[in-house]
Amino acid sequence: MSIIDVVKKLLGLAGADSATQAAVGGIMQSVSASRQAAENEDMLDAYSAQQYTSKIAWQVADLNLEYVQEALLKKDYDYAVYNMEGLEESCRDFIQEMREEEPDEDVGGDMTLVQAAKAHAEAFAKLLPSLRKIIELYRASNGEKTPEIEAAQEAFNRENTALTDEWNNALNAFMAKHNIPAESVLEGMADRD
Repeated sequence: MSIIDVVKKLLGLAGADSATQAAVGGIMQSVSASRQAAENEDMLDAYSAQQYTSKIAWQVADLNLEYVQEALLKKDYDYAVYNMEGLEESCRDFIQEMREEEPDEDVGGDMTLVQAAKAHAEAFAKLLPSLRKIIELYRASNGEKTPEIEAAQEAFNRENTALTDEWNNALNAFMAKHNIPAESVLEGMADRD
């Protein structure tokens, strides 16, 4: 006995005319289409949550020392300061953007990732004066690594690593809470390049 026959029997339509049978078939198709639409909506919601998370994650990842480090390796201290000042501006802009961020329905209005990103940027911005000091120490030593520079770098790196770990823990907790696969966030971050 087919599903349609079972439904007909349950609805008392066994032996019903073809118009009634067609109506039941239409209802069944409508139910099936509704189920498919709900599945598609769930997939779209999951994709939107991944994109939301990726966007914030790559913005945090952009707050990095790559260009400052390159300039220091080349002993271009003015360019290192220029890039550090760019980081200061990026931090200010990002903090302001996170303050203005609205709850996103794709993650149920959960603002914990936004709060963690803002806190990370604020703490990172507070480290930048130490970075300026390191740049000036390098400038004064003409690029020679002194014990004072090593101590300053170790302290900076220790604090920066702790901040990065704290951010990564917050990001991982958010993704786990919302069932967002880490791979999808990494793919979203790679798509921006």
